[in-house]
Amino acid sequence: MVEVAQLRAEIVLQIGKRLRHSTQNDAYQSPLFFLRSFPLDAAKEIYRFARSETTPNGRCHTWHCEAPEKMAQFALDLENLPRSFFGAGRSRLLRIGKDKVARTMATIITIEISHVKTHAGFTVLYINFRYAIIQDNGEMHLPKLKGGGGDKVPCPLNESEETRVRQAAHSDLEMMADFKYPLSNEFMLLLGRAAKPPPSEAGSTSDCEASLEEEEEAAETSAMLAIVAASRR
Repeated sequence: MVEVAQLRAEIVLQIGKRLRHSTQNDAYQSPLFFLRSFPLDAAKEIYRFARSETTPNGRCHTWHCEAPEKMAQFALDLENLPRSFFGAGRSRLLRIGKDKVARTMATIITIEISHVKTHAGFTVLYINFRYAIIQDNGEMHLPKLKGGGGDKVPCPLNESEETRVRQAAHSDLEMMADFKYPLSNEFMLLLGRAAKPPPSEAGSTSDCEASLEEEEEAAETSAMLAIVAASRR
């Protein structure tokens, strides 16, 4: 049987992959994905800190991470993302292509997890979360809802909710700076830290480095191999 730690790592990896720029299929910034045959006991262990509810028939167990202290607990899991994801707390830096620095970041707002047992006897774990995109000029792009005419309408946050998201993002950004992640000078200035000199083109190794997508694929492959190996023990 796969260890709880390996199942937790798989969830974290899948969440990290879905923190992306708000383009194309990710325009709504509200990913929903599922994992088949996920053990209920493992889900209860992983999300024991979250507010939970169960349907009367016992077929659906749902955990909510909304309150600041719950999101803080959830962020501890995200810290296990591979370093190539540039994650910290409940946020992830986002680079475009082979840009040397990141000028945007994604910060998770809320997350909901549901474990469902179907009438056919299959079990499925659903993960649904919302995240904000924050640029290095301080501008924040909220998740979108589909309006009546098919238009994308920003999901409203009240003033206190927006403040909490910005505070979480700022705290995560501080950690990213401490981790020496490739922050833009504008991000560094937002933190009140000295801007870094631009990387030298001469002797730069960036052209020899894999793209961010390739790094993620390599990290995912490594993590999945570990999960498969654990399942065969």
